[in-house]
Parts: sequence; structure tokens; C-alpha cells
Amino acid sequence: MVIVDPQELKALAPQSSREMEILQFVRLNEVDPIYFETSYFSVPEEAGRRAYALLLNTMEQMKIAAIAKVTMHQRDRTVVIRPYDHGLTLHTIFYNDEIHEVAGYGKDSAKNLNRQELSLSEQFAKSLIKPFHPEQFHDEYQQSVRELIESKSKGKPIPKAQKGKTLAPVIDLATALKTSLANKKRENATAAKRSRVARPASGRKTA
Repeated sequence: MVIVDPQELKALAPQSSREMEILQFVRLNEVDPIYFETSYFSVPEEAGRRAYALLLNTMEQMKIAAIAKVTMHQRDRTVVIRPYDHGLTLHTIFYNDEIHEVAGYGKDSAKNLNRQELSLSEQFAKSLIKPFHPEQFHDEYQQSVRELIESKSKGKPIPKAQKGKTLAPVIDLATALKTSLANKKRENATAAKRSRVARPASGRKTA
């Protein structure tokens, strides 16, 4: 056991604990998302509003991000600052030695893919392409916990837990894609049939 005085730790605090230092600017697409850790909204103090606005405008015009150093929670952090929705967001990032490779990752990719498999994969992707709306996604577990608390507080029966999905046996990707596309076509055909049934029939009147 070693006893360390708080003042000794304070003396070791890096320079960035007293100021944020911009080290360089980069093209944002050069920073792989795997390095992103936590995101924060950056709001300027009154005295720094003009400098903030100038930096934001420059980064938006040039489509760049800043790499900076700052101390957060007594730890020297490297961060990425980027324009977002008329403001600057700050992303703490993992250091390179914190990204651990998994044995075999990226080394066993099949190279003998045939045209049929590639075509199926492309059709599958195209059938599910939709605009990204983040508000459509939520933490279902958190919602269930809130419902549980609300039910107990009002003396109501506890909501029944939903049964987990039964995982299908492992099959090859081509078979899975064919099945998925077939189901999609069946759904589209059913929807089209319902539309035709709902449409009033047309015809000539007879005397």
C-alpha cells in the first residue's frame, strides 16, 4: 500500500486542466467512429461567444474538426470538436492503446462470393434502406422499468414480462437473404391485394 497525498496528485495535473488547447484540425471523415467515446454539447461563456462563433463558422465552411486536449475528471483527455446543429460538440475519444484487436477479426472474410449472393445481399439492403430518424429508437428496458414503477406505485398488477425471441438455427447468409426477401415480397403482395380489394370496381352501365 502506498499513501498518496491529494496535493501530490494535484501537482501532477496536466496543463490542459487549466485551459483547452487545440492541437490540430482534421477532416472529420479521417476520424474513425470506433475512437468516439462520449459526446458533450459545448456552450460558450459570455466572454468567449465571439471566438466561439468565429471558430464554428470557420469549421463549418471548411468542413473540418479540431483535435484538442483538456482535463476531465482528473484525467488528461484528447477530444474531437466538430460543428453540429449550429453549435460545437465535444467527443472524448479512446486512445489507440485502448482499442484492443480481436484475434481473427477481418482476416476470415470470404473472397469467393458469387454474383447471386452479391445480388441477394444488395436486394436485402435496398429493401431496408430508410431515412435515419433517431427519435424512433429508444431503450425498451428503461421503458419497462418505468412501467413497473408506475404500476407498483398505483397498486396495479405488475406488467407481464415479454418473452424473449427464440433464436433460429444458424444458417448460411444466402439462405437467410432469400428467406428475408421472400417474406418482404409476400408482405408487399398482400398490401397490394388489400389495396385492390378496397378500390371500388368500375364498369359500364347496362340499359
